[in-house]
Amino acid sequence: MSVGRSKACYYGRFITGFVWVMALFTVPEWKICDGCWEQERTSLLHLKASLSNPPYMNSWSSNEYCCYWDGVGCDPVTGKVTKLALGYPYNNSARAMPAIHASLFLPFQELRVLSLKGYHIPGCIENQGWPNLKRLSIYDSFISCNNFLETVATVMTNLTQLMILDSGLISTIPQALCTVMSLRVLDLSANHLMVPTRYKVWEPRI
Repeated sequence: MSVGRSKACYYGRFITGFVWVMALFTVPEWKICDGCWEQERTSLLHLKASLSNPPYMNSWSSNEYCCYWDGVGCDPVTGKVTKLALGYPYNNSARAMPAIHASLFLPFQELRVLSLKGYHIPGCIENQGWPNLKRLSIYDSFISCNNFLETVATVMTNLTQLMILDSGLISTIPQALCTVMSLRVLDLSANHLMVPTRYKVWEPRI
């Protein structure tokens, strides 16, 4: 191959790569705004407003990078939200707990860790939008969906850790929970749950 032809191939590859990079940052749906994705930033602000702007979310401002907000974690490469830890001051009264709907988290497609404390969760989990969630923790809350555990087992099939403590669950532990093969940590303490004797027990996994 001649030198001239080698240079032509090199510049051709360079131009092609440059075009792809420019395309990545010009498509509206992929726009990154101030270190985080604009759609996710908007969804976080909507979440804050739906909770009546609690004091612990004071750092959630339109003038700050959303990846630096309290309780928010992002992938260092993609800038997508991967962790949300939302804790409200504990209150024994379910009526005094702010309601938070699971659908509010659907915009965060790369969410891997979700931790909630002190909330009323009034509905069941939507059968979509949870492909990457690995760890779900709910503490000192009130869950009013009778089939909550069953929907978790059906929808969040990649969970490695499920911790729901003192959150008002009154139900039977569903058989479907035994089929979540990725599950390594399970803690359902301080709830009112039953396990039918006919169920297959969880086997130790290495």
